[in-house]
Amino acid sequence: MTQTLLNILETTLQHLKNSKIDSDWSAMSVKEITTVIEKQIENIKNNQLVDSEELKLHFLPTSYLQETAMANNWGDEYLKISTQFDKVIEALKL
Repeated sequence: MTQTLLNILETTLQHLKNSKIDSDWSAMSVKEITTVIEKQIENIKNNQLVDSEELKLHFLPTSYLQETAMANNWGDEYLKISTQFDKVIEALKL
């Protein structure tokens, strides 16, 4: 399951790297969100603890990621990613 979480975060990161517009509705810039996701990816790869609470905050409806995704035209893909994220976090009991 951690591999699945890694895949979800890597997919999210790819979308963020292609995102050029900061959302007016997000409290964080694309760069700031990218930094958070990159850190969690590194934690997984280094067998360190994942900050699940921080990730959950980013993946909440109308939170940083969704607002950024909508501003950069990958809102539909975000909904698929966030649904997968919710299932994996629940299964991992994080």
